[in-house]
Amino acid sequence: MNVWMHDVAGHSACLASACIHRPDAHPVWSYYQISLVHLRPIEGAPPPKKHHSSSTHEICVLALDPRKAIDPGNRETLLPLTPPNLVAQMQATDEQARTLWEKFVRALASGELNPDTDHRGAQKQWFARNAILPPELDDGPIAYGARCTWWDSKTRVGSRRVAGVAGVALPCCPQCGNVLFECSREEWDEAVRAEADRAQDGDYPAFSAWMRGKCFPSIEAARAAYARSKPN
Repeated sequence: MNVWMHDVAGHSACLASACIHRPDAHPVWSYYQISLVHLRPIEGAPPPKKHHSSSTHEICVLALDPRKAIDPGNRETLLPLTPPNLVAQMQATDEQARTLWEKFVRALASGELNPDTDHRGAQKQWFARNAILPPELDDGPIAYGARCTWWDSKTRVGSRRVAGVAGVALPCCPQCGNVLFECSREEWDEAVRAEADRAQDGDYPAFSAWMRGKCFPSIEAARAAYARSKPN
């Protein structure tokens, strides 16, 4: 991979920065900078621009001006174009944000994702599947498996093409590909409470929360995995 990591020691807000070379991404510019910043207040600086009140970190993708000689390993020589190709905010610790940033850089550098603006939709879907969303985005509709135990925010569903129908895709479990149902967050929470009462199982809400984002073929298989996950 053509990836250059930058030294950001001493920078007040930037936690990580890298440059990638993707000549296949756009016919004019081929170098891109991907940065990670925290959104904490900094004395003497304007307040950070948050998309959501609970956003804590921001990942930004910037195409670099090809008219300037680019030394991809030297952050100070880069001349980003504006506006950014992508600005994605999330709720995370510094460590979680760095882990996500590293994963995103690998996805862009390897060709899994295209850094150009024409592919912003795929980039946002990637963040919906991988990032820790602020609660404001996490209270929306819930999707859950018809033939598996997977459940999560509707923003994290996968998709599969419809055989013989060009350009049409159906939402599905991102892990096993089975079809999904949908309900409101309130309906989901009420169903969890009702099942806990029916089964007289005070641990059921914790079990349901643990299942989020996990795909098992049956509730029995999920129960067994949940039991194994608990400390002895």
